[in-house]
Amino acid sequence: MTLNSARAGVTFLMLAPMSVLPGCTYRAGADNPVARSLSWFSYAEAGDIRAACQTGSADRMRMIYNGNYAEEVRSYDVAALAAGDESEGATIEVRVRGPQDLSKGILLFDVFGPWRADGRLIRISANEWTDLRRALSDSGLTRPAPDHLRLDSKEYYWLVSACLNGQFTVDAWKYPSPRFNALSFPAALLRLDPTGTPLNPPQPANQFPDQETGRMVETGFVFEVHGNRLRGAGAAFGG
Repeated sequence: MTLNSARAGVTFLMLAPMSVLPGCTYRAGADNPVARSLSWFSYAEAGDIRAACQTGSADRMRMIYNGNYAEEVRSYDVAALAAGDESEGATIEVRVRGPQDLSKGILLFDVFGPWRADGRLIRISANEWTDLRRALSDSGLTRPAPDHLRLDSKEYYWLVSACLNGQFTVDAWKYPSPRFNALSFPAALLRLDPTGTPLNPPQPANQFPDQETGRMVETGFVFEVHGNRLRGAGAAFGG
C-alpha cells in the first residue's frame, strides 16, 4: 500500500461518516477513529447515560468541547465511583483530538494514527469531584438549556449531558454568547486534564469555509437542542 493510497482510503473513511452518522450507536471503549466518527451523534446525545439514569444510580456526565470539529474535539466522560457518595471521588476518561498531522506520513500498521485521539483514564479526588460539580452548577447545568439552540460543527461550544441524583439533563453553551463567557467549569476541568493540550480558543465561525481534507471536502453537521434532548439538524442527519 502506498502512502497516497493509504491517505486517500483513510480520508474517504473519515469523511464518509458525515452522511451516515445517525445510523451507528456508540459503544463504550471504541478507539477506532472511523467507528468513533460513525457513532459521533450517538455519543454526543448520550443515550447510554440517559438509559441508565435512574434513582440510586451513580452520577455520570459527558462533557464535549467542539473547537471547530475539523480542528479540535475534546471529550470527558466522568463517572462517580459510588452512588450518592462524593467521598469516593470519580474517574474521567479524557480524549483530545487535534488537527490531523500527515507531515510524517501514515504507518501501514496504524493507518488511523493521525486521526487517533489522545486518550487517558484518570481518577480524581473527592474534593476535585465536588469542585467540578459545583462549577457545573454555577455554570447553569441544572437550568434548562436554550431551546432550539443550533450547534454547528464549525463553531465553538461546550455540550454537557449528565445524570445527577437520578435526573438526566442536557445543556450547551455556544460562543459567542454571555452564557459562554460566564462558564466556570472549563477551567476546573482543564486543571484535571492530563494531556497537556491547550484548548483551541474560540473564533468567529464565519472565518472558516468548508474544510479540505485530502481530495474531499468536509461540509460539517449541525446539532440542535430540543428540550432535554439533542437532535441532528443538518444535512448529514437528513434534517
